Amino acid sequence: MDRRSFLGRKYIPGKPISNEVRQYIVDDLIEAGGNVKSGWLPYGIQTKVGRKFKLGNDVVAKIWKVFCAN
Repeated sequence: MDRRSFLGRKYIPGKPISNEVRQYIVDDLIEAGGNVKSGWLPYGIQTKVGRKFKLGNDVVAKIWKVFCAN
């Protein structure tokens, strides 16, 4: 059964976000000036990218954090 997040994104509980969407998120963050070495992001870009993909800030932050760690 599909559900909707508070931003309106359809999801299935327990099913992770696809790697393709994760890569788009990371690409947008880097394009906006994110620094992979330090993990720094410009102010407000996390929210902007999150809204674009209908994801919460915490999800975008976790994807960025895991990407920078690897």
